[in-house]
Amino acid sequence: MKYTHYYSPMDEIITNIDTDILYNDIIKNFKNYWSSVNTAYAEIHYFEDEESIATLIINVHLDYGIYLRHESNEEKLSVFDKNKLDEIVWTKDVCDISMGLFLPPELAWKGIKEFLETGTASTEIEWISPDDIPEGGNY
Repeated sequence: MKYTHYYSPMDEIITNIDTDILYNDIIKNFKNYWSSVNTAYAEIHYFEDEESIATLIINVHLDYGIYLRHESNEEKLSVFDKNKLDEIVWTKDVCDISMGLFLPPELAWKGIKEFLETGTASTEIEWISPDDIPEGGNY
């Protein structure tokens, strides 16, 4: 059996969250939602037969968008602008992340939705390895 756990920025764990609700919260109402929560961080865990197969980490910057990190057999980082991988921005959680890793919310949604459905990293998003982050960058 396949299912997901969504670890929300409000410290809730929601099994098989409704995609329409999630889209409305984190994408459609992007600024209002992420401004109103204590953290800019969420996770989705994808399970098959009670075993965790993959995790999608979501981190948000209100000005730059959504950063995704897909963890399974290998770690993949979303990338939007490779020229800004050595420019660091601070998130609400005081995490320093390369600016070039943040995606526009609508593009990030493609990755979130596909992960909810399959547990895989979307082919509609460009992904890089952590080894591709230059000195001075971070993830």
